[in-house]
Amino acid sequence: MNQFALARTVGLRSWKSRSLRTALTVSAVALGMSLYVAIGAINRSTLIGFRESIDSVAGKATLSVTSGQAGFPEETLTRVEAVPGVARAVPMITSTGRFAGKDSNRTIYILGVDLLKESAVRTYQTENEEIMEDPLVLLNQPDSIILTREFARTHGLKMESKIALATQDGQRTFTVRGLLTPEGPAKAYGGAIAIMDIDGARVSFGKVGKLDRIDVIATSDVDAIKLGDRITQALGPGFLVQRPETQSEEKERLVSSFQTMLSFFSTLALAVGLFMVANAISISVAERRKEIGLVRAIGATRSQVLTLFLGDAAIVGLLGALLGVALGRVLSEALVGMVTDSLKGQFVMQAEIPRISFNVVDALRSLGFGVAASLLAGLWPALKSMRIGPLEAITRADIGADAEADEAKGRCAPRVPLFGAVLLAASCFACFYFKGRVGGPVQAAFNILSLGGCVLLGPWVAIQLIRLWRRAFVTIDSKPAVRLAFDNLLRNPRRTASNIAVLMVGLIFVIIVSIARVSLSQTLLNWVGNTMSADLIVSGTGRLVGMNVTPIADSLRLELDQVPGMKSAKIDGIRSVSERFEGKPFLLKAFDLFESNEARVSDVFANRFRKKVGDELRLDSPSGPVIVKIRKVVTDFASPLGTVHISRELYKRNWKDSLVAGFFVTLAPGESVEKVRDAIDHKIGAGRNFMITLNQTLRTQIVEHIERSFAFVGTVEWLALIVGLLGILNTVMVSVMERFREIGMLRAVGMSRKQVFSMVMLESVIQGVAGGIASVALGTLIGWVWTEFSLTDVLGWIVEFHYPMGVISKAVIAGAGVAVLAGFLPARRAASFEIREALTVE
Repeated sequence: MNQFALARTVGLRSWKSRSLRTALTVSAVALGMSLYVAIGAINRSTLIGFRESIDSVAGKATLSVTSGQAGFPEETLTRVEAVPGVARAVPMITSTGRFAGKDSNRTIYILGVDLLKESAVRTYQTENEEIMEDPLVLLNQPDSIILTREFARTHGLKMESKIALATQDGQRTFTVRGLLTPEGPAKAYGGAIAIMDIDGARVSFGKVGKLDRIDVIATSDVDAIKLGDRITQALGPGFLVQRPETQSEEKERLVSSFQTMLSFFSTLALAVGLFMVANAISISVAERRKEIGLVRAIGATRSQVLTLFLGDAAIVGLLGALLGVALGRVLSEALVGMVTDSLKGQFVMQAEIPRISFNVVDALRSLGFGVAASLLAGLWPALKSMRIGPLEAITRADIGADAEADEAKGRCAPRVPLFGAVLLAASCFACFYFKGRVGGPVQAAFNILSLGGCVLLGPWVAIQLIRLWRRAFVTIDSKPAVRLAFDNLLRNPRRTASNIAVLMVGLIFVIIVSIARVSLSQTLLNWVGNTMSADLIVSGTGRLVGMNVTPIADSLRLELDQVPGMKSAKIDGIRSVSERFEGKPFLLKAFDLFESNEARVSDVFANRFRKKVGDELRLDSPSGPVIVKIRKVVTDFASPLGTVHISRELYKRNWKDSLVAGFFVTLAPGESVEKVRDAIDHKIGAGRNFMITLNQTLRTQIVEHIERSFAFVGTVEWLALIVGLLGILNTVMVSVMERFREIGMLRAVGMSRKQVFSMVMLESVIQGVAGGIASVALGTLIGWVWTEFSLTDVLGWIVEFHYPMGVISKAVIAGAGVAVLAGFLPARRAASFEIREALTVE
């Protein structure tokens, strides 16, 4: 038999007769594929954005010299210029400018440049090819600022417009005196970049007498690596000398775990869709058993039958991938803002994605992956079709008989759930055993395998629940619809298991995400409750969680002392800066109340660098090495990279930095926190845009911060539930159609349309509730494993497991709700069957 003729006469006819099921399967694949495409595009665009931004700011520089967030003395420039092989050395001040007022979470990257030297490294152009209309205005007026045309257009600004930014002294108004075309540095960070004169930037952002960066141009006869070694030797270990590509690679490594988490979530959504492909092909094989027997009897080979069903899977995958690529491109634009906010909040970095990178090659790659994944999903049921013999198939044509025969032969029994239990146990053990010793992709693979184990084991658990419920609730006096609903589900456990498995994938995903979110949120709240005794915090604008705020001048303490109610208050200034230890970034926090020889490290830092109490730390500062001894290991969630606590006296002496992130204020007994807060706000807060945050308000902000960090995952949850809805709708509809004659007989012996509707709806609800309960049991296990052994690797923090009690009712209600929605249409279809038509079907 010709393969084309087989596909046309058998395959195409099946597609036409089962168009609704095909549409549902294609839709499920498209939804899963869309999220996979969107997250892939966002991850790729993030890395491209990093590279472009770093390269654009670096310009012609061969190397860049930095020394942490606090900066270094400007005299360092002379030392760099004196190194043999340095042709030009160009200084720079860098800072994150935050909008004042309601937009305090919106940021712009500030470059303070020396215009007399800048042209050697970077070129700034307006449309008339001038740096600005009048360069002397920028030099002579420290309130001058240059924006990109794109940024100005987005925020409704133009020449001579005023823009309020947070500075060390509070809110300050700057005047737009130049607009840059998207060339050179103006392309960095999606255009969210501003240029200032270096002296004006120093005054505004607390860097007087300091530099943040020196860009070096090497002479033509010098190797960049050797020159970097020379500069490092000349300056000492407190400085970092890097090439632009090295800076980009470092940022990519920093966010790699975060991106692995995104990819893991998107892969789960795609797995739900692919599971539907496998389920649809399995049902199709069972339904068309008689057809297969007939075509085998007239000469079709086993390989032709295999090709027929693999062709079905490939076509479904191709159609779903086509729709998924188109939808994913749109979805990436909708999710990019959420992902960017999560990156900024977790890693305290400037992360702007100028555009979503998605071209024809990416689209073709995604299409190929979608088809290949669908082929893989349909391979097992397609292989089963090869084993169907002509005589066996012709004598047994329905799914129910097929399942009963398989069970009688012992083929179906406990092998699948047993394999699922083994897979689940092995994956959980691997997560425990390899914790912290494998990369993100391997850890994600363990998580996916554990989910696969749940999908194989979970339906068996749900079916046992249904058997228990039948014994407990079904009696001789039970309504016929109730008895028949339970009997129909248990008569064909394979079909019931397929229905429940599709739903469970979505529900387990929702449970895992809920556990991760609640565990992280509760861990942070416990940390604040145990360590934060201050009544209120006075800080610059920004996100207080993680101290991601604009640094402010230490002189503000004198003004706070004059506020009523503050005379007897304890005020602890805190500085928080990004530094390096053994070449790796960490967060350095300096406290007023610490003794000069005291150092504490977070548990994350201790685990990351294998340090313990009593060990000495050699911290590199611009003034030379600082040796401190670890007195205590503490919990600190200010940074997932680890934190080190030292005294501000020691910090100011070696880092030459008197700025603070904020003041933690503990009031004297009897003082009203609200009254003192209002007094501070009246005196210095509102007019200069400082933040006065109460302890309880900080706890609220932590919860909001966690919600923002997981906001994009909410989209994944909805997609997973929608795919589950489509899956159970698909299989319940198949169940109704294959019982066409049976339902007609029930109607013939007196069952009303209402009873038929109730029977089918009840079947769907029972499956949904059973699937929800099984999902809670298995999802809790996976959620615990993922929180204890994977979330730490992804986020960097050591997260305590906290179980969200509401997740039980949430999962069961979600399962029942999805089942009700999925069962309504098939139930109406079953109730509409005509008795004569049903009884005449062969």
